[in-house]
Amino acid sequence: MPSLHGTLFFLQLLAASVGKTYINFFRKCVSKDECDFKGNIGLDQMRMWSVTTCCETDSCTPPDPLIFPVISLQPNGLVCPSCKAEGSAWCDPSGTIECTGDEDRCLLMTTQVTGNSRLEAVTAYRGCATQSVCRLGVQSYSAGGISMKIQYACSSG
Repeated sequence: MPSLHGTLFFLQLLAASVGKTYINFFRKCVSKDECDFKGNIGLDQMRMWSVTTCCETDSCTPPDPLIFPVISLQPNGLVCPSCKAEGSAWCDPSGTIECTGDEDRCLLMTTQVTGNSRLEAVTAYRGCATQSVCRLGVQSYSAGGISMKIQYACSSG
């Protein structure tokens, strides 16, 4: 079993269409391979950036992860299919999105949330991602009786 370390996970969501920024912080114990992660995703009306930092001693506090000046909104020439489909693990591209900064892969991201009978949802998204996000493969989270599974599948264009 991999040893676990304290980590502070920082995720910033920017909803470009409505001009809102959401910032979330998470602290949890994770395996060492989840430390020092930097990656981002570009979707039709949203960009997401995540950065993790870690510390390895009991009761430690990891340094605050710095997302700025990591962010670049400069188009990089890659154009990917774009879509969103609620209630499905697949979406047919309805348009395209210009990738920015380090986003060098086209992404199909599927989220599945399960819990009580009133809270079950599957959503598929297409857009851009960094190679580090694509390497995540499948991630699962559970809290308070609710589970979330996120699957990342990427191509070079």
